[in-house]
Amino acid sequence: MPLEPFFSIQSPSFDIEHLGSYKLSIEISAEVLKIAVFQSQTLLVLEEYNLEKTKSYPHLRPELEEIFEGHLFLRANYWAGIHVCIESPILIKTSTDLFDTSHIPSYESIHFNENIGLEYSKFDVENTVFLNGFDQNLITFFTETYPSKNVEIKSSSETILLYCKENLASNSGILYFTESNLFAYFKINNKLSLATFTIQDFDKANFLETLKGVDKCILYGKITTFHSLFSTLNLIFKETTFGTFPKTFSGLNFSVEIPPYRYLSILI
Repeated sequence: MPLEPFFSIQSPSFDIEHLGSYKLSIEISAEVLKIAVFQSQTLLVLEEYNLEKTKSYPHLRPELEEIFEGHLFLRANYWAGIHVCIESPILIKTSTDLFDTSHIPSYESIHFNENIGLEYSKFDVENTVFLNGFDQNLITFFTETYPSKNVEIKSSSETILLYCKENLASNSGILYFTESNLFAYFKINNKLSLATFTIQDFDKANFLETLKGVDKCILYGKITTFHSLFSTLNLIFKETTFGTFPKTFSGLNFSVEIPPYRYLSILI
């Protein structure tokens, strides 16, 4: 029996016979799988699945296989484009001038010695190299699923950082919440940066020191006014608002309510 998404919308104009003219976007985290289908820049389908069985990042492949196997169109191999983003809490940062690919095992042993041997998505922003780690089995999974396609696996953090570079005002930030982690994207004196925090063991002092100088924050992801950190954030920042659709998102061609602050990188 196929697994059902806990959130799903579909445009009346979506036609499974025309997948060759659509772009498929997939976003994976330790907790959810998100699927979006676009025609040009217009959203046709949006689905979200809870990853309940795994809960042990980064080993996500078994549950992904189960969802893909029972899905109506995910395994189709004739999309106009396929893009995969991975939202990873495993983050290593180093100066661009000091970065050396051959030193990745050393970075791993210092920061994440229990996860040695991961695959890494590497990107550079503001003279800083960011490495997001993920299960190397995912590359094999997507190669096998889409054998005739060139599937680029990127970090969600790269997508959001590049969006922030163009659209975030100085001394402000975007806080993206997952169930377990908080990703802080922020500009201080026009310098862009990224930091991650664990929600369960939230270190307020470290958070304050890291985001010192940030006045305004926009909230995205799994955050509501009832969240354990919401009142804390209201006290820390001069202005705290819930996010809207990203400026690069062209919208829907049908009427439906989507909580815009719940989604960011998959809509950029």
